[in-house]
Order: sequence, then C-alpha cells, then structure tokens
Amino acid sequence: MERKILIEVDGSPSSFNCIDYVANISSVVNNLIYSLHYVHPTISSFIQEEALKDQKMRKEFLKIKKKNEQHAEDLLAKAKEKMLKLNISEKHIEVLHDEKKLGLAKDIIFKGENGLYDAIVMGRRGLTRSQEFFMGSTTKEVIDHAKKVPIWIIDGKIKSLKILFASDGSASSMRAVDHLAFMVGGNENVEIVVYHVMANFRKYCEISFDTPPSDIKSVITQNEKGCIDDFYHHAFRFFKEAGITENQISLKTEKRSLSIANGILDELKRGSYGTLVIGRTGIHASSFM
Repeated sequence: MERKILIEVDGSPSSFNCIDYVANISSVVNNLIYSLHYVHPTISSFIQEEALKDQKMRKEFLKIKKKNEQHAEDLLAKAKEKMLKLNISEKHIEVLHDEKKLGLAKDIIFKGENGLYDAIVMGRRGLTRSQEFFMGSTTKEVIDHAKKVPIWIIDGKIKSLKILFASDGSASSMRAVDHLAFMVGGNENVEIVVYHVMANFRKYCEISFDTPPSDIKSVITQNEKGCIDDFYHHAFRFFKEAGITENQISLKTEKRSLSIANGILDELKRGSYGTLVIGRTGIHASSFM
C-alpha cells in the first residue's frame, strides 16, 4: 500500500533537512510517495486590483507572477535533485506549487487534508538552546489547526531509525498508534519503544484531601496502571494487524516527580532515537506537547 506525504519546501536549511529525513526513513516506511510542495508569496492586493483596470499594471502583475512561478520551479527542482541523489526513485516524486490564497498555514493544511495525504512534513525553526522551544509561526499554526492529518516536524540532521512512541493512554495517543502502525507496518526491521511516564500524584487536585496521601498515591497509580495496560493491549493489536511483531516493540515505564515533557526529552537523548511519535492532546484534552 502506498503512503503519501506532503513535504513543505521553502529553500531554508530546515526544509532541506526534511528531505534528508524522509529519504532516510524510507528504509522503515515502505512505498512512500513524496510530494514536494511550495506556496508562492502573496502578490500585493493593490497590484492585483490595479491589474484589472490598468494595462501597465497588468503587465507588472504577470511579470511578478511569472517570477514567482520560476522561483518555485527552481526551488522544487533543487529539492527533487537532492532526493534523487539520496536514491529516491523519480517515479515516487512529484512537485507541486500553489498560489497563496487563504494564508500560508491554511493553504498547507488545505493541501494536506484535501489531497488525502498521510502526513505533512515541515521543518522546525526559531530554535533556542533551552529545553522549552518555540516553533516558527507557520509551523505552529499548522500544528494547532491541522486536525485531520498527522504532522511530522523535522529538527536538524537525523540519522537514527529508532522510534520512540510516547504514550499517555489517551484517545489522541491511540490515533498516533494507528498512524505509526500504518506508516511502518510490514517492515521487519523497524524498532519501536513504547514509553510512558507515570503521573505525579501531587498534581491531582480533584481527589479529596481528606484521603490519606499514601492512599491517594495508591489509587492514582492503580488507575493509571489499569489505563495504560488497557492501552497497551489495544496498541499491540494495531501493531500486530499491521505486521509488526512483539519482538520489534519494547515497553518502558518511568516514575518521575518532575515534568513529563522532560522525561520524554531525557529518554530521547538516552536512547539516541531519530523519531518521536506523540499525540496532539493528552487525557482530558490537556496539551501533551
């Protein structure tokens, strides 16, 4: 079965890192179709309006439009050439460029959802050295509003093929399992670690403070264990149906008194993973990111 991904190209180093990543991950994700996509910059609305009334302005409008199209074709040709050098078959690559209509992020989402792509691939920008990161406005807007298609965010040069799946037992996390199983299904070389950070019981304010602290911790731990065990049962069924064996999957659970996010980041570093799979939102629609 073919898997289609939409790769956003803008000429930045970050977008070319996306090409490196998808070429590398092709050894894990079989039958990939790559759509290299570019959205033209906006032509001034004043020029567009005047072009309808004035012949001179119309020529200027067409000149700018042609220049934008040529820039898009040159940029996409460069991206395609890079993919060919990375041993991606030309018959699996297509190049697409569109004029900006709704706004950059909305146009990308529209293309991804209406083109029935299995993922939108984008680079991450605006990085800092602190553990908290800030995404480029377009990338963040796509993440916030693309509800029907998974988003792959690529950061830097990535070589490792190990996959870390960070689970919290939520419905969103199960949808992420479905996506991962579909993308890597049938590949006997894929290696997945399913990772869960146990919640800090002190953060649960809805439990009565009349209950002894030891009992509170016990109740939360038991409930969470039951929830995650049930999640694992369904997740393994997804993986098995996709052709991934139990030998390719390992489970790791950690109790942590500090940030869950920091726990995931620490595991990423310890395990030298190349990919983190994570749901959009957590339990009770809390932001997992």
